[in-house]
Amino acid sequence: LIPELNIRNETFKNIQPILDNENNFVSFGVDSFELYKMWFEEQFAELANAIFDERIAKKIYLIAGPNNKKVVNKIIELSKKNIFFDCSNLNLLEVMKVIKNSNFYVGNNSGPLNLASALKVKAFGLIANAKISELTNTNIIPITPPDYKNEFNKDREEMKKLKVSEVIRIIKKNLI
Repeated sequence: LIPELNIRNETFKNIQPILDNENNFVSFGVDSFELYKMWFEEQFAELANAIFDERIAKKIYLIAGPNNKKVVNKIIELSKKNIFFDCSNLNLLEVMKVIKNSNFYVGNNSGPLNLASALKVKAFGLIANAKISELTNTNIIPITPPDYKNEFNKDREEMKKLKVSEVIRIIKKNLI
């Protein structure tokens, strides 16, 4: 049984941010309480540029806690494109609104990834050093590096093996 949150869009009517006329955006979950589970900012910036350049989305909402605003800022700075909305100051209900209205979600193996799954949003999980077998009761599409082993490894460097080209390939394959 896959956990679900059945929340109608009317619930978010008076909740910030205002998403009027924005129907072509995606959300990225860019942080985690566990540093080793975080994809690097350079990779997120490259992915954002590819998603924009390939016209998959016009805007990207970056989801992170307020303590990781620096991660959001670095991605924006590295991308050099004006396509981002910083969600690091949003509360849980506001983050839920952004995720629920996203065309899809891509992010680290953390709470917002599971939230996207529960909200029935197409969710891509960036996983290089945790067990994807933990995701069996979700609709998360795991994206792993070629030499992935289904085991825990608390070395963040493993996340560098997860290449942007492979992430974009799997996203495009699953959007058909």
